[in-house]
Amino acid sequence: MGSPLNGRVEVGGPEQFRMDEFFRDVLAGWNDRRSVVADPHARYFGTELGERTLVPDGGAALGQIRYRDWPGRTATGK
Repeated sequence: MGSPLNGRVEVGGPEQFRMDEFFRDVLAGWNDRRSVVADPHARYFGTELGERTLVPDGGAALGQIRYRDWPGRTATGK
């Protein structure tokens, strides 16, 4: 992989999820009936984020384990 630039390496998973959709899926897998309401103006450390703000760029090292295959998942596979 080579030496990281400035001592950092950007990594990410092989999948992208919208945070609200991700947690809806998790709650459904747990048979949890709570609803998730997205707030497009919610702040993250005081900053309003864009749709792709927390997504790694094209040069990131991507893992190969998909969320559905992660150890410890529920029996429903969610």
